[in-house]
Parts: sequence; C-alpha cells; structure tokens
Amino acid sequence: EISYMDTFLYHYTDFIGLDGILTKEGIRLCDIQSMNDKKEMEYFLLRLEDSIKLRFEKNGYEDKIKEVQDIFVNQKNKREQCTAFAACFSELRDDAAQWERYGKNGQGVSIGFNESKLREITNKRARLQPVYYEADVSNHEFVNLFEEIFSYGLPRKGFETIDGLFDNIYECTMAFKHPSFKAEKEVRLSRVTEKKGTLRGLGERKFLITSTNIKGYYTIDLKECCRKENIKMDELVTEIIIGPKSMQSIESLKVYLNRNGLDMLENKVKKSDCPLR
Repeated sequence: EISYMDTFLYHYTDFIGLDGILTKEGIRLCDIQSMNDKKEMEYFLLRLEDSIKLRFEKNGYEDKIKEVQDIFVNQKNKREQCTAFAACFSELRDDAAQWERYGKNGQGVSIGFNESKLREITNKRARLQPVYYEADVSNHEFVNLFEEIFSYGLPRKGFETIDGLFDNIYECTMAFKHPSFKAEKEVRLSRVTEKKGTLRGLGERKFLITSTNIKGYYTIDLKECCRKENIKMDELVTEIIIGPKSMQSIESLKVYLNRNGLDMLENKVKKSDCPLR
C-alpha cells in the first residue's frame, strides 16, 4: 500500500532495459567512465581541493597549501584505477527532457519505483543518494575536517588515516554534478570501487560489447532483493509508463508481464501524458 508520504523515482530506459530489469539479470550499475559524465568524479575532487586551499589561505595556513596539494596528488595517483558504477533515476515523472535524453527520444519506457523500498532492498549492495548540483563546496564538511586535521592531527571524527578519509571522499564524488545538470533532479544508486578498481559484494563484473566499445557493469537482481527483504514487486514498482512516442500497446505489455510471472504489475501500466511528439 502506497502512503501519501512516499516519494518516487523514475528510471527512463528502452524496452530491452525494461526486460532486463524486470525479468532477467536486474538493474545495471554501469561504469561512469563509459557514461556521458565520465569526468564527474574529478569534478568534486577539484572543487574540494580548491576550497581547502582557499580556506587555508584565508585563515593563515599558507605554508600548508603545498602539503594539501601533495596529499591530493598522492591520493589521485593511488586511486588512478578507481571508478564508480551507477544506475540513474530522476525525481521527475513523465518529463519531456528525461524522455528525450534517456527514454529513446520518447519511444522507450519509464519505470517508477518507491524510493524507500528501493533503498531498503539495495542498501547492503549500493548507496542510493540524491545528486547535489554545486559549484561551490567551500562550506562542505570535508573542508572543515581538513582544517581540523591540520590543526590537531589525526584521528579526527572516526578517520584513522588519510587513506580512510579519502575512501569516504571518493564515495561522495558520486553525489555531486555541475549545476548545469540541476534540472534533471537525479538520484543515483552507486558504488565506488577500491583503489585498484575492484568491487566486492556485487558478484563478477560483466561486460556489454557493442560495435564501438566494451562497457563494464554490475547487476542488482531486484526480484531476488525483494524476496530476501520480504517486499512484493508491486510495492517496489509503482508505475510502468509507456513513452509518448512509443507504438507499444498497453494490452501487449500487460500480456508480457503476465507471461513472465509479473501479473501483479499489470495494473501499473499506463501511457505517458507528456505532449512530446
């Protein structure tokens, strides 16, 4: 049963993606190095380093700025193979821009999810977090933390080492994007790899081979996660919206769901109201 307090997320995809998510291997967490925003991890790191240097310059720690710069260079070198894997959602329902960019130009499909249920079934595997669109991170907790570390030393606030601190910093890189993307209202289900690019707890890395490249990804089987957490699929999936330009019939999609043991989702299917044509 859906509460009026529930919030919803929407994953815009094509019908191959729908089939994979609902009946096959599950939702894909794709390597951001092969996505459109492959410089995202660097964005937060650059803003953070600049903000720390400015804070130190302002507060009379000019002699420590070179040390800060060396720490960032050292950590980036250590984590040269570090990447992240993510599945992207939007808070925007039946949105023209989302259809055009991610829903096969309106010919695809959007799957609606109950945010709290999605968080509950995936929290042992990945982090579900909203994206913050900030150009200025001067007041971020990590800036304050660096000032404390250089004033009082480690450990601070549970961070025993610089490596441990940067483990946490790298986890946060997936929560930031350039403000020009603000209209997307994105939420990400993501995991950041270890220093050498490895990732535990999601099985083996798989690869999608196309005519132009090879993309790595991991999967989360939503049906299996629901079974383990005793959550019904129709509690997790709130809507299946057929794109405004799609020729897919509602009845055929309902038959497909029924044949794949997902009859509980039949009443979730609807056609987009978006005037995109």
